[in-house]
Amino acid sequence: MTQAAPDVRSLSRGRPDAPAPISVPRPPRRLWARVGVPLAVLLSIAALVLYSARALLWRATDVWVAPVLSRHAASSASGAGSAARPAQVLVQAPGWVEADPYAISVTALTEGVVSEVLVLEGQRVQQGDVVARLVNEDAKLALSRSEAELEAMESELMQARANVYAAEARAAEVRDEVERKRPLVQAGGISEGQFARLEIRLRSMDLEVESAKSAVKVAQAKVRQHELACEEAELALSRTEVRSPSSGVVLARLVEPGTRISMNAAAGMPGAIVRLYDPQRLQVRVDVPIAEAAKVGMGTPAQIVTEAMPDTVFKGVVTRLVHEANIQRNTVQVKVAIENPSETLKPEMLTRVRFMGQGKPATGSTAGTPSTAQQDSTTFLVPAAALLHASGGVAHVFIVDRTADAGAMASMRQVSFTPAMDGYVEAQGPLHEGDRVIIEPLDRVRDGGRVRVLGEKQVSEQGGPHATH
Repeated sequence: MTQAAPDVRSLSRGRPDAPAPISVPRPPRRLWARVGVPLAVLLSIAALVLYSARALLWRATDVWVAPVLSRHAASSASGAGSAARPAQVLVQAPGWVEADPYAISVTALTEGVVSEVLVLEGQRVQQGDVVARLVNEDAKLALSRSEAELEAMESELMQARANVYAAEARAAEVRDEVERKRPLVQAGGISEGQFARLEIRLRSMDLEVESAKSAVKVAQAKVRQHELACEEAELALSRTEVRSPSSGVVLARLVEPGTRISMNAAAGMPGAIVRLYDPQRLQVRVDVPIAEAAKVGMGTPAQIVTEAMPDTVFKGVVTRLVHEANIQRNTVQVKVAIENPSETLKPEMLTRVRFMGQGKPATGSTAGTPSTAQQDSTTFLVPAAALLHASGGVAHVFIVDRTADAGAMASMRQVSFTPAMDGYVEAQGPLHEGDRVIIEPLDRVRDGGRVRVLGEKQVSEQGGPHATH
């Protein structure tokens, strides 16, 4: 008899009386934590990238500029009042800062191998300071050898002098015997032959004394010779320490430990260790175009501006004209000494130099009218073409601000002004000598907007600006 198959659905795990499992509720879905936080991070990164690239994304406006000229208080003039127009820019040209009149090379005075260099670029040294040392073991040995030879020669000199004393003593003994036996020859106490031999012996002793004295002179000469050899050895040893001939700042370090110093002139700068310059004596090497070289002469005043200090105008004067033109650049070099240079100025810094002409009397002045040059030194001369929204003696000007992170920016400043002369006004406000005001195009410039300076324009005598290169 067959059995029926069991029902699979009736099978269960565990005991039939086991309790039902406990259900755990699912956690709530927080969309702000899963979506909002990553989105905020991505937006922050995008904003940071856009802020960093604003100089590339924000197009700069091409502008022409003109310099702000300072107005110094003038002394009262006798007779009719007159207004002096500002000094005109004769020539503008690029230049490079360099030592005045030249850099100083600190060189080794002997050949050898550098063991240590004690100074670095930009370090200040005083006259006589040791800047480097050479390997000096061989120089020390040479000095010890010379000193030992000198001691030997001094001993020989002492021996030679002793020989002189001994020879003189023997000669004196024979001479005394000759003087005592001379009367005995006439008395017959001694034969003439014996006395003659005694005199010959005395002459021999005298010759020995002279020979001993000559030996002393030879020994003295040898001692002096070895003294000079010792002095040369001491000099050679002292020259293994390279000392600065003057005070200054290290401009360039030319060697390092292990460098072989050679006195061969074909090496370019034989024995050079470092180069120095005096930061208080600087000049600018200016390449003036040949077509405008006749406008610049000895004593011509100049204004010097560098990008390292864009708000500072250094004054200078032409001190030298190089009498050889550069045929490749079509320029002539002019040396301009900088008055009161700053510590910030360094050799080889690029500069822009404006050679200034003498001022000319302005027309239109009447007797009894106060001279505009008699105002205080806070008054500046600004081209009239730079004024914007001029009304009631108040206007705005755009200044090129190079201190911004995004490059050159246009900064609007309010000034008060009065007419001064053709093309210029006298302005008072937050200006500095050397500031560059934007002349055109004023309608496309915005406060805080990026600008790209195409060049400077100076104001002509008829009041209109024209470009300078």
